[in-house]
Amino acid sequence: MRSGHRSSLARDAGPAYIVGLAAGLAILLASGSLEIALAHGLTSDLSYIWAGPRAVLDGYDPYDPSQWRAAVEARGTQGFTSPAVYSYPPAVLLVLLPFGLLPLAAAFVIWAVVPPLSAALAVRALLHEAMPAARWVHGLAGLALVLSQPAVVTLRIGQWSYVLLAALAAAIVLTRRGRPIAGAVATAVLLVKVHLMLITFPALALAVPRRDRARYVAALAAVAACPVILTAVARPGWWASWWSHVPLARATEPNVTTAWRVLTDAAGMVGPILAVGLAALALLAIVRVRDDPVAVVALGVAASLAFAPYMRSYDHLIAIAPITMAGARLARRNARAADLGGGAMLAGFIAGTWTL
Repeated sequence: MRSGHRSSLARDAGPAYIVGLAAGLAILLASGSLEIALAHGLTSDLSYIWAGPRAVLDGYDPYDPSQWRAAVEARGTQGFTSPAVYSYPPAVLLVLLPFGLLPLAAAFVIWAVVPPLSAALAVRALLHEAMPAARWVHGLAGLALVLSQPAVVTLRIGQWSYVLLAALAAAIVLTRRGRPIAGAVATAVLLVKVHLMLITFPALALAVPRRDRARYVAALAAVAACPVILTAVARPGWWASWWSHVPLARATEPNVTTAWRVLTDAAGMVGPILAVGLAALALLAIVRVRDDPVAVVALGVAASLAFAPYMRSYDHLIAIAPITMAGARLARRNARAADLGGGAMLAGFIAGTWTL
């Protein structure tokens, strides 16, 4: 009887999620945000992402400063003066090569549709897995996925946030359902922005059931190593150039929203050491609760975002996943309180990101 009642409530939570998504989309349309995204799509961050693989296909070396500048000028895409080369590592560039085969307009359409839709489906699966009966959480998660500040900025400029959120949610769901290989493939997508996930990777590994952990770690290592090895063998100069131009430029960039930057501003050269020390303490705390997979994931993702050496506000969209897991943790004691508590966290996320 209780199982049937819970199933009924779980089915009722789905429409709340759709209502949240629909309300967010309606407000976006009314505000003109989607029109802005369409107007600037071909010079957005997506154009920069696309320009790297396209440069290779056009015969340029994106990790040579002069050739990268020439490639950007030839295509009229977005380019940065710092770093002086394509900012994504060669392994990511290799994976993106098929994307570069598309015309930029087609790439923009695909990027504007597939990542948000994938994130919506993956977050829905995570909500159903973690808090199936939490209507407030479902509704506000749908709203946050479209109407929070990180969501709007991601839609406007074509960043990776929906891709990363979809991959993270899928990795959590798949490993919880006993599919470690598929979970590892989803986790590997997070390597696109590895600096955002430094604590998330060990946390996800700890959250995988012990019987599946070895297969998960082996599969993740294999999937991650393949593009790294291929690019290192085929174009060894790429990695050396990327390393000399990109990490330092990113880690020392001002006005980024992380503890790393705040501590560096406050304490100078000692700041990064303090940040690493605090991150190590956070990881130690996560290890201490390793028998609670829900808490491990929630703490791991939150700590990763807090101590990332470089990030922008659009990256905060990933926080929807740990908020959901925190709500799931509360649900073990009181489902009603978890729904209200998780809903309050998501409402605070929406309001707080705009306020900040």
